[in-house]
Amino acid sequence: MKLLSLPLAVVGRLRVGQQLFVAFAIVLVLGAGGSGWALYGMARVDAQANVLAGKWLQGVGQLAVTRAAMLESRDFEVKHSRAADRSYHGEYEEKMTQAAKTVATAMGNYERQVAGDAERALMSAFSKASTAYQQAQQRVVTLGREKKQQDAADISDGLASTAADEVIGALDKLTKYNFDGGKAAAQEAGAVYVQAQRLVTALLVLTLLLGALLGRMFTRQLLRQLGAEPREASNLAQGVAAGDLSVRIDLKPGDTNSLMAQLKAMQGSLAQVVGNVRQNAEGVASASAQIAQG
Repeated sequence: MKLLSLPLAVVGRLRVGQQLFVAFAIVLVLGAGGSGWALYGMARVDAQANVLAGKWLQGVGQLAVTRAAMLESRDFEVKHSRAADRSYHGEYEEKMTQAAKTVATAMGNYERQVAGDAERALMSAFSKASTAYQQAQQRVVTLGREKKQQDAADISDGLASTAADEVIGALDKLTKYNFDGGKAAAQEAGAVYVQAQRLVTALLVLTLLLGALLGRMFTRQLLRQLGAEPREASNLAQGVAAGDLSVRIDLKPGDTNSLMAQLKAMQGSLAQVVGNVRQNAEGVASASAQIAQG
């Protein structure tokens, strides 16, 4: 209460309009602060949602497309190594070429979103493994075209298989990296939401409590200055102005400075003046009667 005594004393010296302005200004500032923080929190959540949707989810999708195309290419490469008919070779090579285009397109889109040294290192490992697999695959195709199916099958089952496993492993590491990044973004968005929710709730509660406190404080301050309800003070002033000095005025104990206290003092002074005037008038009338008799 001691901390509030000085502000209350300062506010008590203000005019009524200024007191009301101060009360509403404080409530509005708190409300604006809560709204501003809510907007800031929403902006941060929106930013994390954009990162989640625009970076991590798209990355996972592009890697999934790449993985499926690589497995498809590997399957056609195995078939190519064991096929003796050239017509099948052409079909398999066309499908491997289409799968390679799909990989190039998906990973080209993914590479434009790469950020950070860790992701660049994973991307470099994939590129290296992919180049090694393409070279092994080309050897399988060449041997198959030369009708060296056994040599083609040996390379397909050995070198090409190992290179393909390294490519899939590199893709799996990139996929895990994107899943972890998306999870972190989702957790960050959740943490920001909880933080904003708690702060806005706290500001809302503080605004309500402070608004109620200020309303009660200024109401008591005004009633203390008036000494009664405004309607009672107005009726009393009208009665005194009309000449009715018999109205009873009840004051609170110790009330000597309020408007009602001043009106009661004015009422007593007017009653005394009227009494003195009446007494003097009666004295003048008695003296006049005596003079007339003399």
